[in-house]
Amino acid sequence: GLGQVMELEIITGASATHSCMYDRTKRPALGLLGGQPGAPGRVSLSDGSQPHPKSHYRLQPGQRVILELPGGGGFGDPSQRDPQRVRDDVLAGYVSHEAAARDYGLVV
Repeated sequence: GLGQVMELEIITGASATHSCMYDRTKRPALGLLGGQPGAPGRVSLSDGSQPHPKSHYRLQPGQRVILELPGGGGFGDPSQRDPQRVRDDVLAGYVSHEAAARDYGLVV
C-alpha cells in the first residue's frame, strides 16, 4: 500500500513539543501471497537528526519534522499484476518509473 510523507514546520515565534508514537520504523508491514514488504517509516528533523520514533522533543521556530509514514505490504506476486494497471499507477503518480521497472519488470 501507499505511504505518505508529511513535513511540519513551526511557523510561530514560540517553540512546540512534538510527541510521536510511530510504528513500523524498523520492521515494515509484510506482504501476502507473494507480495513484497512495505517500506519502513522514518522520523527526521530538518537538521538531519533522527529522533526516536516513540519520543517527545522540543521543536524551535522554523524547525521542521519530516514524517515518512509507511504503507502496507503488497498483495500477490507483483510479476502477475496487470501491466495496464501498473501503467495507470505510474501515470497517476502512485508508482515511480523506477519502481515499475524494479518491482513489476515493466518499463513505462
